[in-house]
Amino acid sequence: FFSVMEESNESNVLASYSSFNVTPSGAIELRDVGAEKNDVKKEWRSYWVDDTSVDHCSMCEKHFRVRTRKHHCRLCGGVFCRDCTQNKTPIYCLDYQQPVRVCECCFRIICFKSLSYSPTLETQIHAIQGLERFLPKRVNNRQVVNHVIPALIVLGTSTSQIILLHIASAIHHITEDFDNHILLAEYGISETILHIIHSSIQQGRFLASLANSSDENMKESFIECRKTLALITKALSILSSSPEMQIQLASEGRLEKLLKLCYAPETAFTEEVHDLLLLSVLELSLHDKICVDLFSLEKGLELLLSLAVIEDDDALQITALSALLKLAQQDGNKRRAIIERGALGVACKLLSEDAKGPQRRTSMQLLEELVVEDMAHEPLVRQYKLVPILVHFLFVKLGLKEKNRTMIAKTLGLLGNRNEHRNIIISEISNILKESSLNISHAEAQQTLCALKSLAATEWLQQMLCQSKVVKDYIKNATGEHSSCAALVDWMN
Repeated sequence: FFSVMEESNESNVLASYSSFNVTPSGAIELRDVGAEKNDVKKEWRSYWVDDTSVDHCSMCEKHFRVRTRKHHCRLCGGVFCRDCTQNKTPIYCLDYQQPVRVCECCFRIICFKSLSYSPTLETQIHAIQGLERFLPKRVNNRQVVNHVIPALIVLGTSTSQIILLHIASAIHHITEDFDNHILLAEYGISETILHIIHSSIQQGRFLASLANSSDENMKESFIECRKTLALITKALSILSSSPEMQIQLASEGRLEKLLKLCYAPETAFTEEVHDLLLLSVLELSLHDKICVDLFSLEKGLELLLSLAVIEDDDALQITALSALLKLAQQDGNKRRAIIERGALGVACKLLSEDAKGPQRRTSMQLLEELVVEDMAHEPLVRQYKLVPILVHFLFVKLGLKEKNRTMIAKTLGLLGNRNEHRNIIISEISNILKESSLNISHAEAQQTLCALKSLAATEWLQQMLCQSKVVKDYIKNATGEHSSCAALVDWMN
């Protein structure tokens, strides 16, 4: 029995090798063609799940046994049992011209996609409802999404509000997986998104004109318009922050269309929809090229400045400030235009103690860029009283980060280009040191040392601080009370 099994095993082993080489020493080297074929097979179907790591069906969760074989779905690549992969169909997008095995979920998606090309409205509605129902189960699978998107784009040209509602829902599901954004960009989904928005707006206007109607169907249709706009603007806001989609969303006049929607509140707009449109434009404006395009549009800069002072939406405010900062970093012409439109007042307002940390930090970065222009100095010093605010932050606010301290010191240094402004800055520093020189704690002394070191990076400030009697007296008092503050003396020397 054992000899027969040994011969059988040997023949099976040899059968798996189709050729061999004889080495000079007489040894035989077998070439495993079967393994090579398997390598090619795996490379060709790289999206297939490795069946060696799966012990149960992905759909019915039946455990695989000796008699329960594993089968791959040719569309999603998942591993299923025989009962869950009984359906077969061609998959032309993957070059399967003949019917191949697919799982139950993918089979339904393929069928509904085929039905979506029907000329009858009822069939299209049935198809998109089916796609929307089964797509979330496969939305993280690139092959399935790639198979479905063309049908969504075709149906996205419909004028039926119920179809657009389900299309918006499907697109929203797809956008939630960031790996799908490249596919959406390749298929040019931007035009479909804008069509759904404009079509829903027009339908909403029409239904609003029939506001006195008691027809329940009219009311239901208006609710559908609002749901459609809510879903599609959520998808738009996600894609607006995606590098793969930003240029496409802003090109061919789409940026201007979105900007106009922000200034044209519609009856079908909820507050959420309007905020999502605003956020989408702001996210797009964080792109270097799109930022310049927005600046060139009428009301583009006005939108950024108005949203920068909004108080009840942190996301909108921070994004608007970041867009202004991006714009200020471009060139002098844009900085001067921002200053002329009131950006200095916006930034100074957000430096108050009441402002939140991210807003205050971004405002400081914006001021650092704008103060490069001489035209900003006089209003910042005289009108907005910026010097006392900055000096207070620098010397009094404990826990100030090094980069923020450097930013403030640099801004003060630039503001001192004029002699009269230098005197104001030194006067404010002296007042702060006089107030705090009576009871100096160790933490305050360290804060002051850090502030003085940051200011000393500017030559004129270094000279005036070293000559200041107030600074010398403060250092003397601090060293007298805290021997550990001798570093102040070392710094002055």
